[in-house]
Amino acid sequence: MTVSPMTEARRAVITALAPLGVTVYGAPPETVTPPAVLLMPAEGEWAKQITFGKTQVNVTATLLASFTGTNEAALERLESLAWEARKALDLIGIVGSVVSPRLVKIGAAEVAAADLSLAIHVTNEE
Repeated sequence: MTVSPMTEARRAVITALAPLGVTVYGAPPETVTPPAVLLMPAEGEWAKQITFGKTQVNVTATLLASFTGTNEAALERLESLAWEARKALDLIGIVGSVVSPRLVKIGAAEVAAADLSLAIHVTNEE
């Protein structure tokens, strides 16, 4: 079975983030253990062919940090994760803006979250 460009892009992001020591969820989990990154297809255009042999896959990486302690500590953890993730992902694609942080509840966990947009270029398999 051929691996789709979307799967290839998701795997590239997971590999790039591995050195950060965070859990990377390639699909929505029932519960999360921060620090973590949740990968989802970007809103709008998920994938587009840019040349005969290349596809651009657009992904949203939701960065999740623990909301324990003070609000300032949670924000600093999220900022650190965003900075490190941007550096790691810059090696495999075009990294967009980090969207304003917010609080989200996933399962029983309340976490600080921010979205990072990515455009990953992958080679089409023949």
